[in-house]
Amino acid sequence: MNGHVEIETAGALLFVRSQGDLDLALEQVNGLLAMRRQRSCPQSEDEVLAVCFRQDLDFGLPTCSEIALTIQNSFSMAGVWTLTWLSGPGLRGARDRVEKQAAIFQAFGELSEPELVGSFCPVFEWDQAPESATVDMKRFSGRYPLLVGPIGFRQDPNGGVYRDETVLLPALSDALPCIR
Repeated sequence: MNGHVEIETAGALLFVRSQGDLDLALEQVNGLLAMRRQRSCPQSEDEVLAVCFRQDLDFGLPTCSEIALTIQNSFSMAGVWTLTWLSGPGLRGARDRVEKQAAIFQAFGELSEPELVGSFCPVFEWDQAPESATVDMKRFSGRYPLLVGPIGFRQDPNGGVYRDETVLLPALSDALPCIR
C-alpha cells in the first residue's frame, strides 16, 4: 500500500457565468466529458448533478453543513464555466442522483447568498420520464424555493449534458432574470 487514499467522487456541478454562455459551456463541457470517457475515467465521476448559474466562478463550497462538500477536481474555461467534481459524506451515502442533488441543494441552501437565488438547475438521467423529472423539479423547488431554478437538463448515456424543454417550472422562469 502506498499510503495514498483514494476518495470517491460522487458527482459534478457545472457552474456557468450566465445564461448567455450556456450553449458554449455545454458544447465545451460535453467535449471534455467525451475526452475523459476516451481516457477511461470512471463514468460515475462524470455524473453532472446540476447546472448552476453564477457570476463568480471562484467561490468556495459550503463548509458549515453536515453535508460537507469537498472539491476533488475542477476544470475551468476562461471564466465562462467551471466543472467541479465533488465528494462528501452526504453525497457518498446517497443511493441515486436525486438524493445527491438533494444533498447539494441542502448544503448550498444553508448559505443564504442572494446571488444563488434561482441558480441551481437539476440534471436528470436521460431516460427519466418527463413527468417524473417535473415532479422532482417541483419537490426540489418546494424544499429550496430560492435556490432551484426553473430549467431542467438531461445527461445522455454518453455523458453529454443538454437543456430539456420538457422539464420546466414556468412560473419561476418568468420571475428570475438570471435564467432568461
